[in-house]
Amino acid sequence: MILTQLLNAEYLIFTKQTLLEHRVLRTRNGQIFAKKYLTHRFDEPVQVYRVLDSRNERFRLPKPYEIKVVMHEIYTTPEIEMLLICSEGLLNNYKHLQNVKPSMFISQRFKANIKSRDFNDNYWTPDKIVAAVKIYEQSRRKNKGEQSIYSLINPTALK
Repeated sequence: MILTQLLNAEYLIFTKQTLLEHRVLRTRNGQIFAKKYLTHRFDEPVQVYRVLDSRNERFRLPKPYEIKVVMHEIYTTPEIEMLLICSEGLLNNYKHLQNVKPSMFISQRFKANIKSRDFNDNYWTPDKIVAAVKIYEQSRRKNKGEQSIYSLINPTALK
């Protein structure tokens, strides 16, 4: 939902026109992805941006397709709860707590299911997403070489 909103607003480093099927794909299995999308002839390697919520997820392409793809792993850092904390101006309050997960912190402040499509469609706008991602990016500990949603946002949208 968040990436689709950013894509529709043209806030990402790629556009719908440059995407396979002109939309965000949700195929999580490398074998299925290759069979469904990589059997076509491409003039250059396909850039695949996998958005993951776990560092343990594996996406194995069949050997013949590996040379057709440049894989970028983007971690959903932050989770939607952290984006909401940033958006609501609660980051400093949250940081002062010890051993409290973002989901627990946010559930004490919002009675709605913040992961529901209805909540997210009504709460988030592309500009609100970018602002929250910027705040989080400035405050987070970065793992070397690890990319987050921030790295997918077009620099012109970050201004």
